Amino acid sequence: MRRRAHRRRSGAALVFVCALLGALTLAPAAGARVLLVATGTPELALVELSTNAVAAQIAMPAAVSAITTRPFGGKGYAAAGNTIIEIDIDARAETRRTAIPGTAISQLASARDGRLVALQGDHVTVIDPATLTPTASIALDGVGKQLTLGRRPGDAAVVLADGRVAILALAEQRLLRTVRVRGATGVAVDGGGRTWVTAGRFLRLIPKGAKKLSKRCSIPPSLRSTTPTTSTSTCTAATTSTCAPGRARASTDRYASPPS
Repeated sequence: MRRRAHRRRSGAALVFVCALLGALTLAPAAGARVLLVATGTPELALVELSTNAVAAQIAMPAAVSAITTRPFGGKGYAAAGNTIIEIDIDARAETRRTAIPGTAISQLASARDGRLVALQGDHVTVIDPATLTPTASIALDGVGKQLTLGRRPGDAAVVLADGRVAILALAEQRLLRTVRVRGATGVAVDGGGRTWVTAGRFLRLIPKGAKKLSKRCSIPPSLRSTTPTTSTSTCTAATTSTCAPGRARASTDRYASPPS
């Protein structure tokens, strides 16, 4: 009996770790040189990682709510209110800014093909990085709390405030379906299009194309501290992370070959 319980806990831990790694591998595997740091004030700091010194401070039109970098480096993006500001990381300077119609942007992520995806209340906006103009707006059928992008450029999911998870097809510019997950707090989409949801002490699986939950695995207490229960996991998947102390956020400039 004890041996069986150990196997169940080990299996749950393995499933959870695999799901978490799937989210983390969305960030390109390359060295970081500059950290973009937003402290919730109308200012963005660029920190040299080699010296830990602030290389530049850029004034923002409002408190910075989200930051991300291009998947193949060179550019960074900050969201302040409903404005997106593009940063030339090598020049340590702002290059342009654009106001995106709609409510304030709460999260911003870079897809593997370079497109920007912004969470704005009850919809997701897809933005062309070449022009910083919206190319699509996808209604969520609810207010979004957490956005995450999949390993494939077209996959995305959003945890909604009412306990559902919205599955999106960015390429088709539409909401595919919503799945109710009681207590949903974090979400990740793996390379196979499966959606993993953290809900309390459980990890739930939504298979690709499914309208209902499939598996429920108990997350061992030793792993719960690393469970993606806040927007931190999404930021990490989009090459950003939470920067201590406080609620400061940071994004690293990572260099890799552009996607083919």
